[in-house]
Amino acid sequence: MKNLVFYFGHVLVNITMYLGVAILYETLPQYTQKPWKTNKLVAFAWNTVLLLVLFAYFHHLYMDFVQPRAFQVIGQFASYFISVPAAVVTIFSALAIVYKTKVNWTLGSSLIFLGTMGWAVGGVAAVIDSSIAVNFRFHNTLWVPAHFHTYFLMGVVLMILGFIYHFSQEHSKVPDNPKLARLTVWLILIGGYGFLSMFYTGGALAVPRRYALYPANFSTGATLSQISIVFVSILTIGFLLYLIQTIRRWARSF
Repeated sequence: MKNLVFYFGHVLVNITMYLGVAILYETLPQYTQKPWKTNKLVAFAWNTVLLLVLFAYFHHLYMDFVQPRAFQVIGQFASYFISVPAAVVTIFSALAIVYKTKVNWTLGSSLIFLGTMGWAVGGVAAVIDSSIAVNFRFHNTLWVPAHFHTYFLMGVVLMILGFIYHFSQEHSKVPDNPKLARLTVWLILIGGYGFLSMFYTGGALAVPRRYALYPANFSTGATLSQISIVFVSILTIGFLLYLIQTIRRWARSF
């Protein structure tokens, strides 16, 4: 039952991320005027990812001493290999499609592209934690929420927000306000990654997760939480500016 719970959760969050990547495939070429070329290799790579994700969840169970050792080894190898098709096929392709290209950087296209960066950063942190030797130190520390918050907050959430803005702008025909768009992006970046850096720092310092009140020997966790409030406030301001711009376009669309 414990394995099924972890299997369900891990597959669910990864499939959500991959559906966010579909937004990237569909939308970014509209801002670069370059088609996103696909072939059988791309299809094979993504089917490989969907196969490997069924086994990568074992990396959550390294501390389960009654688990067969082979499962732990499978978990580490699957976690390593799953990043190869995703990185080569999507992340490098996204970089290639904007390289030496006059991209129409609107608020929507910027958030979609930066969501890809969040996926990459969170993915690297996940691969680090999926190494058995490292997980022995990082297991159940703040490094764990650091990597999946990066995946989601600065990954799939930015992709979704970018697409919503893109869709509303496309139908409202209201042009971007470049200065306001840049300010919004910077506030989201500084607030989001500042907030996440507190998680990563806590994980590196072995601060455990799931504490409401930190005991004296983990007082660093409380300090990092207090600092993160500043960055969360910056992120909130950026998100409110995003809402103002998007709602205005939705209203015009109707």
